[in-house]
Amino acid sequence: MSIVLVRIDDRLIHGQIIVEWAPFVHASAIVIAEDEIGRNRFRGDFIEAMKIAVPPGIHVEAYGVSEVVHKFLNNELPSGNVILLFSKLDDFKKSLALGFKTGEVNLGCIHTGEIAILNNITIRREEIYYIEEIRRSGIHLDLRAIPRSKQVDVNSLSIYRKHLK
Repeated sequence: MSIVLVRIDDRLIHGQIIVEWAPFVHASAIVIAEDEIGRNRFRGDFIEAMKIAVPPGIHVEAYGVSEVVHKFLNNELPSGNVILLFSKLDDFKKSLALGFKTGEVNLGCIHTGEIAILNNITIRREEIYYIEEIRRSGIHLDLRAIPRSKQVDVNSLSIYRKHLK
């Protein structure tokens, strides 16, 4: 197992993942880590429906955050190149507290609040601090929707720096 992309994107599996990221990282599997799956039957059904969009040859699994971290720590995630998707910064932060480790996380599309730090990232005030905790922990933040886009340094964003104060 090799996790080739860790991404936070509230849309989970969609065109950017299927058309851009999966071929770019030569993905053979997508694993969704989301606690809402077990609490909300409709969310689980929605994720099952998303699997239809995934091309043959890419395996999809979905679990709660704790289970994904357990599988990661015990080397039980699918073999091959794995894309690990979180729908929320909260779930990603929880994964880190449970022992998940990564050197980089891609912030794709997040629409949880009123602070627009980029067109595709609109977050709550407390999530500014989550991002800062992630950044200070040594995890590289990759702020781009698709691989051919230019990477943006979160510290170069004046709106981000403004809300850190």
